[in-house]
Amino acid sequence: MENNPLISVIMPVYNCEKYVGEAIQSIIDQTYANWELLICDDGSSDKSYYEISKFHDNRIRISKNENNQSKVITCNNLLKECKGELVTIHDADDYSHTNRFQLITEKFEEDPFLYMVGSNAFIVNRKGSLIRTTNYRLDYDGIKKNISLSNQFMGASVFIKRTELVKLNGYRSFFVNYSCEDYDLTSRIVLSGKSINLPDKLYYYRQHNNGLSKNVDLKRYISENIVSWLINQRENAGTDSLDKNDSSELNNYISGQVYIYEKDPSLIYHQYGSNFLYNRMYGKALKTALFAIKQVPGEIKNYRLFFYILRKFFYHKFLCAG
Repeated sequence: MENNPLISVIMPVYNCEKYVGEAIQSIIDQTYANWELLICDDGSSDKSYYEISKFHDNRIRISKNENNQSKVITCNNLLKECKGELVTIHDADDYSHTNRFQLITEKFEEDPFLYMVGSNAFIVNRKGSLIRTTNYRLDYDGIKKNISLSNQFMGASVFIKRTELVKLNGYRSFFVNYSCEDYDLTSRIVLSGKSINLPDKLYYYRQHNNGLSKNVDLKRYISENIVSWLINQRENAGTDSLDKNDSSELNNYISGQVYIYEKDPSLIYHQYGSNFLYNRMYGKALKTALFAIKQVPGEIKNYRLFFYILRKFFYHKFLCAG
């Protein structure tokens, strides 16, 4: 790889008027200057495009979809326009540390065999206050060994060699209607070649109520299990149901996952409530746990979760505030 390689930053934007300016500014403020930023407003109904248009930098290229196309389609379209040796997909409601580009490009220059480099991250709330930090595995052997168990990367933190990303055709279209497209992509890169994480926390991932992952959605929730199942297929057979176009095999697996939640209609709300609590979204956690009780009034675990969240809510609202 050449010294000072061009970085292509892909940024799909959908209804992020409150945050997209900070995301763009964090790229402009990078200590590493050789980048291009490809932004596409994906049919936003708010003032996102207006906020994007405030920036005037010849390294930024802006486009707009008249109707919402999805992150998967928008990113794949932008990928075709990329010119950089390295590509990163930056979420419009997050922001980057000023040294992020510099530190990651240096790692690629040190090791020409790297396909992908990610980093650890700060998880912040809508105001940018710290919730927690990540602690991803750093070494390739450990990442590869555990990739089928859970995503080993903060998806938006990774830089990928464009040649490898093009070989895989970016995101797979199946994930337009699901989620975890980043997990699927990074897992395919990991099984293709050397991929690591830096210990440095270089990305700020924002948790807020308006994020798509914060809506109770069964398809989105079982997506991680679907990706894990696909990874196991590739590890065992070198290919998976999506590669083979085997919809019957995949549909059978999905039906089995859905049946678990059909037996217990409260389960999805119980699990989302627990996740909201973990991310300190106490109000949303309370409402979701209450909905779990309404779904199956006789399930004791739902009451336990509700009252546990209630205690945390009052502690956070009154004792911590004081």
